[in-house]
Amino acid sequence: NIYIIWRIVVFKDNYLSHNYPDLAIKWSSNHQKTWTDYKWNSYSDPYSQRVWDYHSELASAAYTLWFDEINFDYVRFPTDGYISQTYYPFASKVQNSWLSDWKMQVMEEFSQYITNTLRKKHPDIILSADIFGLATHTDLYQIGQNIETFIPYFDYVAPMIYLSLIHIWRCRRSTL
Repeated sequence: NIYIIWRIVVFKDNYLSHNYPDLAIKWSSNHQKTWTDYKWNSYSDPYSQRVWDYHSELASAAYTLWFDEINFDYVRFPTDGYISQTYYPFASKVQNSWLSDWKMQVMEEFSQYITNTLRKKHPDIILSADIFGLATHTDLYQIGQNIETFIPYFDYVAPMIYLSLIHIWRCRRSTL
């Protein structure tokens, strides 16, 4: 009577970006060098169909191993580091778009793709996603999250509340 959840870290993926550097976010000053955040974590490019397929296959394999639920974490763009110096090799013309919500569109497309792909193979699969707690009441354009992007596609959406973020939010509110 134990409910077992397989957690997949999606775009903050050192393994994938180190072993397949062509799928990684790069430095804008050097498109050959993998970008890292302040903690030396690298990210795979959220625009890459190959990255989406990799995580779909990983989730499918986990489900066939009798996991009750597949949980997707880090379904977002990077938050730490020199974000202004990132280059997304698979972004093409979208990255230069005038739209302020292009990152959220990418996360929604990923969410729709991953859930549709997995449900075709496994109709009874239970899928969940973790998001920042602040994404429940504001759009986090810089990382591509808002709760409406995830609710239509996942069975469960878990807003992750971090005390440091609550403190920052309270401080900002008190100064308004």
